[in-house]
Order: sequence, then structure tokens, then C-alpha cells
Amino acid sequence: MTKVSDVMGRLPFPPDKKEPKHIRKEEYIDSIYPPAAPVFSDLTRFIVSTDKLFLGTYQLAPGGSFNPPDLHPGDETYYVLNGTLTQQNAVSGQVIRAYEGESIWMPREAWHKAFNFEDEILRILFLIAPKAWDEKIPPDDYPDGDDIKEYKGKNNAQYKVFPPITKPTRIGMTDDIGRWPIDGPEGRRNPQLFYRIREEDKLLNIYGPNNPMLIKFFVSNDLMHMGEFILP
Repeated sequence: MTKVSDVMGRLPFPPDKKEPKHIRKEEYIDSIYPPAAPVFSDLTRFIVSTDKLFLGTYQLAPGGSFNPPDLHPGDETYYVLNGTLTQQNAVSGQVIRAYEGESIWMPREAWHKAFNFEDEILRILFLIAPKAWDEKIPPDDYPDGDDIKEYKGKNNAQYKVFPPITKPTRIGMTDDIGRWPIDGPEGRRNPQLFYRIREEDKLLNIYGPNNPMLIKFFVSNDLMHMGEFILP
């Protein structure tokens, strides 16, 4: 089975030979991640991996999760295709849920671990920019077991205690393109929060005066733009 390192940065083309391409399903590359422990892995399908982004899907069976927790030197955005995602930050202790049609944004170097507590398969479309991993895939030094910050965690005291964090109310404007749901550099500061983007949280805009289409941005910052567009 193909490893991440086999295609990293050169799928479907190497960086110096990129061109537009229709990528069919049969061209997706199947893998499992992390590769060392299949029982705690997800089924991953690589679609695109360039020097600027990494795009693919992954799925978890009912009751499944991946282990160890992961992090990236780039931002990551999820879009839930099917099922319900429960996502944990292993260091801050934040846990959020996202449902079909919703999205979450995770700043770079934010530890994350996905769970599927439901009775159906969880399928995720993910985008990482600009880079998914460095030399180690997955990283060697990761929080695991008693070192994960959670309810009655044995080693919670080793982590910073954060004051109560409130969620600001945002009114999306055209000027927010490039800083949604939060300005990128600000969102990457400690405690590196996850952001859930519900349908009502998507940044809406109209493109095209003559043949307009509706754009729904999940995330728009200095590293990535991810969303959907709707044509009449």
C-alpha cells in the first residue's frame, strides 16, 4: 500500500510540472494513517499533494479513532462528508463536534485526534496548507495515554491552565475574505483553538455581476481558501 512519503509534494505532478487536471476517483491513492498500527488507523485517499497543499479524504469506522494524535506544519480544514466528527486537542483539552455539511479549522501545530462515536462511517474531506508533514510521518514526539489532557487526566497538571474563552460573534463582510473565521496569525497563537464552522458560520459572498454565483467560505486566510460555490 502506498505510503504518504511516496507521493508527498508530487501528486499528480512534481512541483515544476503542475498543470490543470481532471482527477478521477480511480486515480485516488489509498493508504492507512498512521501506518504502524492499522487497528488505530483511518483509511486515507490522497487526491492532490503539491508544494502548496495536501488534499484528500479519510474515513473512520463506527467506534473508531486514529492514534497517535497528529499535528502539521500547516493549517488544516475538515469538511464532514458523512457522519459526525468528534475532535480532541490532546494538549489544550478542547473537544468539539462537527456534523455532516459542517467544517472545522485547525491552526498549524495544533495536536488533534479524531473519534467516531456514531453507528455510521465518518468521512472527511481535508485540506492542509502549505505542508502536511516534515521528515517524520507521523511525528515521533506526541502526547499519548496519560499525557493527553482530558477529564481526570493523570498528567493534566503539566499543561497550562487557560482562562475562560468566549466565542466572539462575527458578522461576515467582503473584507473578511482572507481572515475567516479568524485572522490566520492570530488563530495560530496559543492555545491554538479549533473552530467549528456551521452552515450559519460560513462566510457568504457573491461573485460575478453578470452570471453571479454564491460562494460559501469555510476558511479564508493567508494559507488557504476552502469552501463551496453554488450556481443557479
